[in-house]
Amino acid sequence: MVNAVIGELPVHCGYKNYGCEIVVPYSDLVAHMSSCAYHPVQCPHHSFGCAWKGAANELNAHITHRCVFEQLKEYLHKTEQQISHFKHTIEQQSQEINKLKRSLQEVSVHYHIWYWNIFKRISDACHQRHGEDDEERPLKAVSSQERSNTSHVAEHETSTRWKVHEMKCVRTLWGHVRGVTALNVWHSTYLLSGSHDTKIRLWDLSRDCKCVAQLEGHRVTVWSIETDPHSPTVFSGAGDGAVKVWRIDDTPRCEATMQHGDGKVYCLLWTGGQSDQGRQSLLYSGAYRTLKLWDVSSHTAVVSLDAHQDCIWGIKSTGPDTFVTASEDRTVAVWDKRHHSLVKRIHNKEAHERESARALSVAVGGGYIYVGSDDCKIRVFDQHNFEHVTTLTGHHWEVWQLGFSEGYLFSGSFDHTVRVWEQKTWTCVKTLAGHNGYIHALTIDKGTLFTGSGDKSIKLWRSDDLYSNF
Repeated sequence: MVNAVIGELPVHCGYKNYGCEIVVPYSDLVAHMSSCAYHPVQCPHHSFGCAWKGAANELNAHITHRCVFEQLKEYLHKTEQQISHFKHTIEQQSQEINKLKRSLQEVSVHYHIWYWNIFKRISDACHQRHGEDDEERPLKAVSSQERSNTSHVAEHETSTRWKVHEMKCVRTLWGHVRGVTALNVWHSTYLLSGSHDTKIRLWDLSRDCKCVAQLEGHRVTVWSIETDPHSPTVFSGAGDGAVKVWRIDDTPRCEATMQHGDGKVYCLLWTGGQSDQGRQSLLYSGAYRTLKLWDVSSHTAVVSLDAHQDCIWGIKSTGPDTFVTASEDRTVAVWDKRHHSLVKRIHNKEAHERESARALSVAVGGGYIYVGSDDCKIRVFDQHNFEHVTTLTGHHWEVWQLGFSEGYLFSGSFDHTVRVWEQKTWTCVKTLAGHNGYIHALTIDKGTLFTGSGDKSIKLWRSDDLYSNF
């Protein structure tokens, strides 16, 4: 009864504002509005930009007399068809370009594989020429006279490489936004730098030291960078506990992440190996107490050693069968690569000293192991009998970086300087000053010393003007 009464109530059309004056029973309102001549419509050319909106009975007059787009509709339709055609053509061309990019990447990969296979064959041929049993020879003691003769020959053959008295800074590189903490060189072609800013920069030494790539992926400080001598692969260790594997071919990228799992990764060491399939690529990583050996091809840890009682700051190879680690626990440990066993643990002190110093850095060369310490000293140990030989003094703060090349030891300190020590006389023959911050990183390659500092810069030191931008 109530619904019948409501249905008879007279109501205005919902389009009264557009000009409809009709009043209909409420029950007929929906039917009327669906066919009302005043229902609002848009201009059919609104897609072209016409903003007119009005009653349906006014649409014809608008189109006939007022709509400028009606007069241009043929041109607009043709233009729309052309745009659609262009879009289709661009899409097809984009697909073709992507195919070409993929093809170029495949060619690049095949080229690198071919190149490194040739390199490997040459290397293997040289290895066979000099005797395949080199790696099988057991460790033997070398007399001081033999080592002295060997050192003298090496220095004589390469005496022109380092003219330390003429060394100077020939280039300063800027780019990192925080201190530089790691450096390494791949095949004398690329310099790689890590930083507190979590980035790794790739500098092309053949192109005026231009930064050609920035590798991102670590969350905190990059502490160590290592290279694979047989492929365009590099590794980085960082404060996030990650060891990342990077490919530095035409498209530098991260290929894998291996999680050390024991705090910050401070040092890395690449080492070759043998398996049933041939040569292996193996990598050591040192962190808090533990040392891990990774199979790079499978990205898995194959050995884990409780190596020290505190942080492992440095790691260096001492030959085909052994390597050495330096630790905050005030010791230097010598390890057998084949059996993953401890050969000798050296306390970082002289015979008359009661307490050992923290071992912050390590280098190997000329028959000796060099250890940088928190007491500003560098202690030298015989590589074969592990006895203390001498102690080098001169720095005024902790010695965090060491590198050895052709009869000279290079040491970087928190006192902002690099010192050059002559092995023959155990004396400092040059002090390199120029950084305005701690020396956090140091590496050497073919007559060039590279140093990285807390002042955010990388300096290149030489005795000639190669790389100079002055």
